Amino acid sequence: MGLHELDEVLDTFRTCDDHGSGTLAAAEFIQVLCKIGMAEQRARALVSSISTKSDLVDYAHVITWLFEPLPRKSNACLFDFDGTIAQSEDLHRRTFAEVLGVDLSPDFWNRQCVGNTPKHIIEKQRREEDSRPVEEIIEKRSQLFLDAIGRGELTPTAGIERFMEGLSMKGVRIAVVTSGNRVYIEKALEVLGLAGFVDFLLCGTDEVIQERVKPHPFPYLHAAAELGVEVSSCVVVEDSGSGIRSGQNAGMPVVVIASAVNEKYSSGPDSESIAAYIQDFNSFPEDFFGPL
Repeated sequence: MGLHELDEVLDTFRTCDDHGSGTLAAAEFIQVLCKIGMAEQRARALVSSISTKSDLVDYAHVITWLFEPLPRKSNACLFDFDGTIAQSEDLHRRTFAEVLGVDLSPDFWNRQCVGNTPKHIIEKQRREEDSRPVEEIIEKRSQLFLDAIGRGELTPTAGIERFMEGLSMKGVRIAVVTSGNRVYIEKALEVLGLAGFVDFLLCGTDEVIQERVKPHPFPYLHAAAELGVEVSSCVVVEDSGSGIRSGQNAGMPVVVIASAVNEKYSSGPDSESIAAYIQDFNSFPEDFFGPL
């Protein structure tokens, strides 16, 4: 937003400011935010975080902050889901083990399965005598996972809701780019309260993928194209080796969420190939999007 457009927004607030105090009551502030195009849920979240004890909001300060330029002109954030948005890998491991009737230890899962598509995992790990169609197994496994999500067994990565909310408030475009099944990903995003922040969702089962799964650069390049943003303005957030390489192959900086499967990126030569290695979204570097 340029200075002219920003002035027009501020004029909208001044019109509603009967006393010329530079502040509005929280309820009025929400109404005006909605009038200039912000979703009500996001407007309420913003106001609840900045209201004073007197329930007043300094609108000029807030609106100027809201539309300040991004430090590196990064205007899109592309997230993996499993192990990035949610700490879901152990839940995946247990449901795959159940549907396949095999033992998948956490260490084996981390080394052989993380970052792969459900189809690949089933083809590689099922018993030789298991003659069920892959699609049948995928559907049954997805239902087990959906049931677990419904029971509240899916844990979001610390700080993800606040982080996505902050990006959305700044106008940063958000995509989720995952190898997972669309059915459970959509359900998971809804249950975690994140679906409203996502501008584009690309899943491993989508027809457009056509086997071009991570580490192929296509998933992230396609997401950027669908968002209408330049590759140079995107930041990828990942955890698995194949996902990290996919982002790098697409020419995008990659921020890595720490886990047992990516410890080599925490130090040494591999750490130099990524933008940052962080524990969770509470420690996301400000270099790309500024304070959120």
